[in-house]
Amino acid sequence: MEDNMKISQIIKEKRKHLGLTQENIAEYLGVSIPAVSKWENGTTYPDITLLPGLARLLKTDLNTLMSFNEEMSEVEIKNVVMKVQSIIQEDGFEDGFQFALDQVRAFPTCENLIYSLGVFLQPSLGLQSVEHQSKYREELAKLYFRIRNSENIEIKKEAISFLFYLHCEKEEYEKAATLLNDYPADTKLMMAYLHQQKKEYEPACVLLEHRMLEIAVEMQSILIALTQVSLSENRGDDAEELACIQEQLAKQFGILECTAYTAKLECAINKKDAEYCTKILSLLLASMEGKTDISSNILYKHLNLSDDNMENLPRQLLSSMIEQLKSELHDETSFLKENSEFQSLLRRYREYLER
Repeated sequence: MEDNMKISQIIKEKRKHLGLTQENIAEYLGVSIPAVSKWENGTTYPDITLLPGLARLLKTDLNTLMSFNEEMSEVEIKNVVMKVQSIIQEDGFEDGFQFALDQVRAFPTCENLIYSLGVFLQPSLGLQSVEHQSKYREELAKLYFRIRNSENIEIKKEAISFLFYLHCEKEEYEKAATLLNDYPADTKLMMAYLHQQKKEYEPACVLLEHRMLEIAVEMQSILIALTQVSLSENRGDDAEELACIQEQLAKQFGILECTAYTAKLECAINKKDAEYCTKILSLLLASMEGKTDISSNILYKHLNLSDDNMENLPRQLLSSMIEQLKSELHDETSFLKENSEFQSLLRRYREYLER
């Protein structure tokens, strides 16, 4: 690509394309033929005062002549990373790292280049001696510092994350905490790591458990959605398997037990299996009878979840569901109307709530 060519190559190719000789170039610019020959060989460069005239003579612009380009394309960046990898394998990490720095100096504002090189070089740092690791991390930190305010979210996250863990490693905890003010994503895990490094174990556990509960709830929602999609695509076996995983997840991670049967109920309704549907409803309603105490689970022992509203939530859900079941059934659940076990289940819980 022309963007990667040296000025010597550009002068030679443009001259030949226009049918000019070195003598022509020398004559038009008032220089010697050996001078033009040295330009094309890369031995010397044209004087800066000659560049505008040389660009006009070669029917190009100064940016092209000087191989100037503010950014690298994705293909060019990929080629640079591959070249760095090749140099590391053949000549060692020091030479490969130096070549990477040289590329950044040539394109100092190319955030994607810095990001790509950083992501590639980081795993290799652990293979270097402790002394060299520190040196290389400091060099990478200088590069990441440039792109910490990038408008590209992924680049910004990578830069701040690297700098954050480096500050923690150096016990510069205030600097690490300050960085998180600009982190464009959830910071619970990073804050937990910071507390852990400072031997502040209680707040670390609170943050870790809170994040785990969030992730578990999100995973459950995803599994329910995947079950629904599978049913829509008539992939019943997949839906059943996903529903089983969703049930196990809810129970393993101590989420409200009643939610464990959500996906299975979707499958039962889809199959219009009154007996199976009634069985799942029986389990679901039974799980709503008592209070819930998520904080008693070892996974969340540091969280203050013993809220009265939280404890009574299952009974509130039970009341809401019974009211819904008492009302006219939807088309997709109309097959339950004539089922005696379903009607018996409904009567039992209506009486339970009236006590």
